[in-house]
Amino acid sequence: MKSNGRRLSTRHRSSSPRWTHHEQRSLHPIKTVAVIGAGPAGLQAASQLLEAGLSARMFDRAPSPGGTWFYTDEVPVPEGYPDASPPIDSVPDHLPATRFIQEGEDGLALDDRWREHWHPRPTITELPDLKYPPGTPWHASTHAVQRYVRAYASLHALNVNGNPAVTAYSTRVESIEKDNTTWALTLRKLDWHTDPASGTKLLREAYWTETFDAVVAATGGQGRAYVPSIPGIGEWGQVTVDGRHCVKHAQQFRFPVDYANKIVLIVGAMLSATEIARAIAPYTSRLFVSVRHNPFRDSLDLDLIKFPNSTEMVAEIASFQTIPSGSRGIKNGRIHLIDGRVLEGIDEIILATGYRRDMLLPDVNRDGWDAVYWTGHYVHDPTLVYTRYSPWLHGRYQSLAIAKVWTGRARIPSSEQMIQDIRDKKYFYGFTLTPLLYAALVRQYVSWLNTQSLEFGGQFVDQYPLESRESYAYFTDKFWKKDWISHADYAGFDQLPASEWHGAHAANEELGKLLRW
Repeated sequence: MKSNGRRLSTRHRSSSPRWTHHEQRSLHPIKTVAVIGAGPAGLQAASQLLEAGLSARMFDRAPSPGGTWFYTDEVPVPEGYPDASPPIDSVPDHLPATRFIQEGEDGLALDDRWREHWHPRPTITELPDLKYPPGTPWHASTHAVQRYVRAYASLHALNVNGNPAVTAYSTRVESIEKDNTTWALTLRKLDWHTDPASGTKLLREAYWTETFDAVVAATGGQGRAYVPSIPGIGEWGQVTVDGRHCVKHAQQFRFPVDYANKIVLIVGAMLSATEIARAIAPYTSRLFVSVRHNPFRDSLDLDLIKFPNSTEMVAEIASFQTIPSGSRGIKNGRIHLIDGRVLEGIDEIILATGYRRDMLLPDVNRDGWDAVYWTGHYVHDPTLVYTRYSPWLHGRYQSLAIAKVWTGRARIPSSEQMIQDIRDKKYFYGFTLTPLLYAALVRQYVSWLNTQSLEFGGQFVDQYPLESRESYAYFTDKFWKKDWISHADYAGFDQLPASEWHGAHAANEELGKLLRW
């Protein structure tokens, strides 16, 4: 699966049959599963698959579990300006293959190779089977969440020091190919070595392939940074001062003190923009935020109320003017806004413009999300599943559903019926900015899972805990908008029959517009 900063090669051979049978058991038995990604979604999927008796193998390009929540001071290799799909890395013709890479080989530093390989990543969060330590705030820090996720991984023997037959960290999936009944993954692992004779640091690069009956794509939505195509951004994106880029994506943000006494412009108004603004405001000499007009978001006044009082809101950027020759940094550059205003004297720009949501396998799944069922199964071949929902809110339910279907303890419709269900909008898809729709998805999962367990056996599940609802309401009230959701809203929705959920569904489609910067 792609992951941050690169494109994955995928292929689904025409000889591979399309799924046409009504019952999952009519396909070949599923015994081995690849889980791509060791964030909260991948960890839950792997633990459920193992508990169900399947052989699971989890891959993550990072050196430790956590996904987005694996914090490190390392920053990713700078993104391209303007935005473009990175090339597919070349893979040796004959596998397995291993080599040792020296500093400066092919003009690249070892540190850059390492960071490009694993791509360092930039709350209401709780996983099943493990509680936060007593006294942890409902809005936990990044470090608290990181410790918590790693504890969950250790609990299920999925941490770095867990079972090497199950986990493979610092391992990137280079390509995926479906051939008849199996998925073949081409893998690349980097790890650090020291030459015993010279003491020189080296990177060991290994390529190999593994095959599986099924695949869980759990790489999440915060993958490759999205850089908007604004005239002039290409030139500005290359400017550095003392080795530090003056324009960077939010995924490279680490230390607020780096912006001390600087004039900073943040581009974007969603969650990462507000969080960064609150972090750096005490240090900056002046803070601007450029907001692209969005009538629906503006009507809700989401996020904008959470910027520090010192923030100066400005219009969308029209263009970046060419920086005068001989200038140091971008301070002498002029930024033209769509309302005619011109900004000057900016020291640094942070692009809080989101991510390329390219978690889908591009050559396998050409129909996008229209070919992914509400359970996450790819409608033309349900041996491929995407963890499409919030792992904190829905991961426990989807992971159990995946395991039940692949072990014959739950059934999904034929491809034709799944496609028709998607067209008819029969089922609901959770979206965390729509609290009632997320509640609808939980009810949908609980009803479906328990019905399947009654018929085919297996465990029963409960609704999302009341405490989790309360923490969700607290979080949205504190960081999105006051009174965004309340206990009374949940209680009322609990009594609402599914036939009347259409209002929440319509709201979800509208709220999708909020995902744009």
